[in-house]
Amino acid sequence: MKTPHSNSRPTTSSAAPLPPRAANSVGLLAVPAVILALLVPGAPAVAASDGVTDRADGVHWIDAAATAPDDYQLITGFEVSYELVAAGSIGGSFPLNAVTFSSGAHEAGDFAMDYSGAFPQYAGTAPELLTHATGENAYLGEIFFAKGRNAGALAVGEVTTATYEGDKALFSEADSVLSVFGHFGTGVEIIDVEWVYGEITPGEDPTWEPVPSTDFRDIATVDDPNPFNYIDITVPDAEGTYPVVFWIHGGGWQYFDKSAVIIADTKEYLLSRGYAFVSADYTLSRTEGDTIVGGYPQMIEDLKAAVRFLRAHGDEYRLDTSFIGAMGESAGGHLAMLLGTTNGSAAHEDLSMGNADFSSDVEAMVSYFGPSDLVDNIMGLAVTGTAGTTEMQTLGSPYHQLTADDVPLFLTHGENDATVPVWHSKVMDEKAVAVLGDENVTSVYFENAPHGSRAAFDIPLLMTAVGDFLDDAREKAARPPYEPSATYGEGDLVTYEGKVFQAQWWVSGQTPGASPYGAWAEIGEAIETSDGTVLAWTNSWIYTGGEIVVHDDRRWKAKWWTRNQEPGDPRGPWEDLGGIG
Repeated sequence: MKTPHSNSRPTTSSAAPLPPRAANSVGLLAVPAVILALLVPGAPAVAASDGVTDRADGVHWIDAAATAPDDYQLITGFEVSYELVAAGSIGGSFPLNAVTFSSGAHEAGDFAMDYSGAFPQYAGTAPELLTHATGENAYLGEIFFAKGRNAGALAVGEVTTATYEGDKALFSEADSVLSVFGHFGTGVEIIDVEWVYGEITPGEDPTWEPVPSTDFRDIATVDDPNPFNYIDITVPDAEGTYPVVFWIHGGGWQYFDKSAVIIADTKEYLLSRGYAFVSADYTLSRTEGDTIVGGYPQMIEDLKAAVRFLRAHGDEYRLDTSFIGAMGESAGGHLAMLLGTTNGSAAHEDLSMGNADFSSDVEAMVSYFGPSDLVDNIMGLAVTGTAGTTEMQTLGSPYHQLTADDVPLFLTHGENDATVPVWHSKVMDEKAVAVLGDENVTSVYFENAPHGSRAAFDIPLLMTAVGDFLDDAREKAARPPYEPSATYGEGDLVTYEGKVFQAQWWVSGQTPGASPYGAWAEIGEAIETSDGTVLAWTNSWIYTGGEIVVHDDRRWKAKWWTRNQEPGDPRGPWEDLGGIG
């Protein structure tokens, strides 16, 4: 079972030091060898023959009521053993057996695949409990299916067992069928079934409702585009403008295009959470004989040009470009971090590509298992090419570009990633905490998650964490650090020495917090109380009467206009409402 290593950063002692380039021999597109173990409690096995119906077209039904008539409504999981009787393949050239298990009586048409993107994605209406993938390309099952499991090789005539454990009842009195479907021509014969009776958790798993949205496809970001200067934009249909998630695809810097959004469910979740989703192309590296022609620095210049285009044309697509969060997986994770660590860097930007009057800055960076250090390793070779220099690799490394002025960072990685070793995230994590501060770094590690797996990374735990991170980064972007030389108008927010201040009137050259009667009023920390979320009292905020605050673990209500009068004086402007509980 996938288990998160931590919802918070690792401590400095747990972050692996940069090894002596031990990862240099790892292939960029190496097949992950990690198999996610599914733990299932024991239960009596039953013969399947009486409860199995071959529906043809690759579908089998297993009737739980026939095999466990007394308690089938208490079943939460299964072990289904099956024999491979016909090997499957994609396009006749990629051997892959993919067997999807779904509760409910479903027919073949309910198990549809979507082939419109860079790689197939499961798009069926039959709810996917588990997709068991075997064969030479079994690792693809983890990419094509949200519940995919790489179960290793399986030859025709051999038997294997698919195992699923959940905490919800799989069957009801109205529908006691488990459907089994073989994709890509895979043919199976059900041998036996072992039902699992676990503890049933009331209620539904956390879900979200997909929102109606509009797609704008193949939008050129420069006046004279090449094939790598295009973006796709998806925007919720409701009125208003939407902050932007700027997605950068993976593929070893050599493959795929903007259609390759491996975290398909996370995309829909973020749309429902009020974000627009932009997916971008960029110049890829290529191999010519024995030479690798690097796509860097053009790839980062393409992406910065795309960000400038969004800011220049945001109104046309209902985008709130005051917040653009860069996010990507693998090679795209590297480029998302490079965007976030090179705001304002002339060395990473070509303004002649257009919209030079607009900013290419991003306000957050999210990396799914992306490389952070390209210097003297195979990652650097893939990005900068055979002719790449150490200077180019350093400029292209987020780890070496990171400074204290950079934007918040989110990292997620599998501890056993065989393609991009986890040390890439760990060293970036450790350095980011040191230079950005603990409050600006979020990391989630998984003990056994393989590289590029939807089953591992396109999950509610992670999508919720990413959504919370983006919301927090938006708030931070709305209150930038105080600049002594800047001029601020009424209502402007800034941060100074870890506190948030709001300008009460026009102000310039006045340090926040210098005087409780000055232009800057400190916004107190939000505290949960019996009255809901209440702000802590601060001496510089102006209270006009009726506001409730927290001070010394008690709630207080302002009786009239007050500033810099501490709650507690019985003759003062504050009424004691009691404790916060």
